[in-house]
Amino acid sequence: MNFIHGKSMEEDKELQFRRQSNEKFYAKKKQQQQTKDVSRKTCFRCDQTGHLARK
Repeated sequence: MNFIHGKSMEEDKELQFRRQSNEKFYAKKKQQQQTKDVSRKTCFRCDQTGHLARK
């Protein structure tokens, strides 16, 4: 019996898939953090919540 040590092609494919999944997850998480949630903010002009005046 000959045993081959190291990673198989299937393991390499699975590892590559996991890396891609992680990159997509973190990219989406970063995008969500950059998007500001204005639903709880109060406009300084009209004192209503849900929007902000630009100037």
